[in-house]
Amino acid sequence: MADNLFLFYDKEDRDGVQYTVADICEYDIQLRGVTTKTQMVQMLNLSQNYRYWVRSGSIGKMYLCGIALCGNDMLPMKEFNKYSYLLSQSSLIAPNGYIDKLGYIDNVRDIFITLYGLNPNVIWQYLDGEYYYKAHAIWDHGRQICNTVRDLGNCTLSYASNGLLFNIVNGDTCGRRTNFRFYRGKKDGNNIQYTHYVDVPICGTKHLYENGISICGYKWQKLTEGILSGNTNIKSISYKGNNIECRSTTCPSVGSWQDGDIVYNMGTGTNSLWIFINGRWIAK
Repeated sequence: MADNLFLFYDKEDRDGVQYTVADICEYDIQLRGVTTKTQMVQMLNLSQNYRYWVRSGSIGKMYLCGIALCGNDMLPMKEFNKYSYLLSQSSLIAPNGYIDKLGYIDNVRDIFITLYGLNPNVIWQYLDGEYYYKAHAIWDHGRQICNTVRDLGNCTLSYASNGLLFNIVNGDTCGRRTNFRFYRGKKDGNNIQYTHYVDVPICGTKHLYENGISICGYKWQKLTEGILSGNTNIKSISYKGNNIECRSTTCPSVGSWQDGDIVYNMGTGTNSLWIFINGRWIAK
């Protein structure tokens, strides 16, 4: 399955019938006959499949995001979706559910995102209020490879008025490929309570649009585990099947790593690398 572009229409100017953005399915591909409890019966080879945010009548530059997959039960194919920023370009899903991950990304610490502000190309479809945002790039959820969380600021929004525009900064050095996790909250007295999050896989886009229900079609979820903290000193990642090779100034301290994972030491220590064996890091 190759060279497909899935358009997400955030704001239709010319529809004769009003529709609700919340009713739009958040998945791009459904694997028929596959559920979270059954496996595929044949290989699925994906190449150059992306989602593209668009406003009716204004299709312009192809700023691409990753696709989202679900099974026949409409539940997410999490093992694919959490690496969608990489797998949307090229991947193989095997009958046993194994997903072949190959790819290299450099300069992972450079990219970040900013809140530009209100934008007329997207309509706010959620409750009125003043909302606060944080965000960071997460390259690997399980291993907790991520950037430092940044405060993006706040904005007051009203139903059926302008939504928000976010801009990606310093993304060229990594090909603007990552998963951005956004956190959204509101003030409770003097404190800000972040109650929702959304993961947005990007594959070259420079802009992201927030309508209150979703960012470019990726829907907000309730935040139950708090804001993720992780290994922020990793400079590059290279996937080789189930394993990963990284460059970092320090040995990883958190996350669920696999036996055979390797981290090359770019710091001041005397060892050249760390390898994960039998559940612990070994310096070599």
